[in-house]
Amino acid sequence: PLDQKITATFNKDMDPSSINELSFYVMGSVVPGIVTYSNRTAIFTPDQPLLQNHTYVGHLKTSISDFTGDHLQNEYTWSFSTGVIINPMVMSTSPENLEIDVDLNKTVSATFNMPMNVASVDSSFKLMQGSNRIVGVFSYYDTTAYFIPSVPLSPGTLYTATITTGATNTLGASMQNNYVWTFTTRFIDAPLIIETDPIDQKIDVALNTKVSTLFNVPMDAQSFKSTSFYLKEGTTVIGGSISIIGNEAFFTPTNALLPLTTYDFTVTSAVKNSFGINLVKDSTWSFTTGTLLAPTVVTTNPTNNAVNVPVNTAVTATFSVAMDPLTLTSSKFTVKQGTTVIPGVVSTVGTVETFTTSTTLSEGLVYTATITNEAKNLAGTPLANNHTWKFTTLATPRIIKVDPLNLATGVELNKIINAKFMGPTIRKKSPFLAKQLWAAGQKEITK
Repeated sequence: PLDQKITATFNKDMDPSSINELSFYVMGSVVPGIVTYSNRTAIFTPDQPLLQNHTYVGHLKTSISDFTGDHLQNEYTWSFSTGVIINPMVMSTSPENLEIDVDLNKTVSATFNMPMNVASVDSSFKLMQGSNRIVGVFSYYDTTAYFIPSVPLSPGTLYTATITTGATNTLGASMQNNYVWTFTTRFIDAPLIIETDPIDQKIDVALNTKVSTLFNVPMDAQSFKSTSFYLKEGTTVIGGSISIIGNEAFFTPTNALLPLTTYDFTVTSAVKNSFGINLVKDSTWSFTTGTLLAPTVVTTNPTNNAVNVPVNTAVTATFSVAMDPLTLTSSKFTVKQGTTVIPGVVSTVGTVETFTTSTTLSEGLVYTATITNEAKNLAGTPLANNHTWKFTTLATPRIIKVDPLNLATGVELNKIINAKFMGPTIRKKSPFLAKQLWAAGQKEITK
C-alpha cells in the first residue's frame, strides 16, 4: 500500500536515541519521514504516500545499539515494491438504482470499495429533484457516506443522487467517473378524517366541549388556520384556539358554548398532511349542546347533622348529573374541623364524588364538608350555590375523673360518689337504658 509504514523489529530492547533518521531510512527515491521507536520496533512513517509500482530499500545502520552499547554487527537492508493506485468506486447504494416505493424519510447512502476522504465526498455528494437540490445533513462512517434530507421527500417523485469525480480516497485518488442513480418515492394518498368528537348529529354536548378531528396520518400544523379549521353557530364564526398533536387536531372555543344550540364544524381542503398533500374536499358536521340546568347535590354521606360518624368514614356527595372531575378537586370539595382543612383526595365514579381523608378523623368533633359553586357538570354548568353539611364523629366513652379519687382516705360518710366521662351522657338507669342513651348521642355526663 502507498500509505504503508515501514518497520523493523529487534530481538531485544534497543536504545531509542540510537534509532533516528540517520540510522533508519528508506531509499529508492527521496523518502522523507519520521522515525519512532516502541516495544523493540523501529517505525519509519513517510511524510507522503509512496510512489506506485516502485521498489524501495530499507536501511538500518550499525550505529544502532542496545542499552549496553552493543551495536548491530552489520548494516541491515531489505527491499519491497509498492502496488498501483486503485481508483475508488461506489460498490452499492441505498436506495438502489431505479428502486421505487421508497420511504419519504429515507436516508440516502453510498458505500465505497475503500476508505475515502470525508470532506471530498461531502462536497461531491448531491441529491436532486429535477433542478432543485435537496438540503440535508451529510455523515460518513467506515466506507459509507450518508445523506439525511432536512425535510421528508415528496411522495411519488423521481430523485437523482450523484457522487462526482471530486470524491477521492485517503491517498488522493479520485473516482474515474461520476456515479449517478435514481429512485422514486412512495405515493401517499390524500389525508382522511377517520373520527370526530363530537360525532355528527350528536346532541346534549357539553358547553365546555373541545372539538377534535382524528386523521389517518400526521398533519401539517401550519395548514390549520381559522379559515381552514373552524366552528360556526349559524353564520357566526366562534373564536378559539387550534392545536395539533400527531394525527389529531383540536379546536378549543374561547368561551363556553350556548345551551341548546346547534353548531357546525368545518375542515377545509386547505389542511395538509405532513407530506404536503391536501384533504380532497371540505368536510362539515353538526352537533347540538345540552341545557344550562345547574347540577344539584342529591344526597351526602354522612347526612347533614349526622352524629356518631365513624372516624374512618369517606365523605361522599351524589349529584343530579355526572360532574366534570377537573372541577372537583381537593380545593373545590373540602372537609374542615373548625378552620383546619383536612387533607384528602377526591375521586369520581359516575355521579358520586368521594373525599377520602389522608388521616383518620378525630373522635367527638364536628366537621364541615363543602362543595363550592366552582364544581361543574360535563356541560360546564356550575352549582348554583356552595353546598355545605356538617357531621359529628363518634367518641369512645371513657372516665376522665372520679370523686373521691382512687385510694382516697378520710372520705365523708355522706359523700356523693361521682365519675366523669368523656362522651355521651350515661345516667343512673338500667344497663339497657344506658346503652340507649349512649346510642342517642347525649353529650354530658353528670353522674
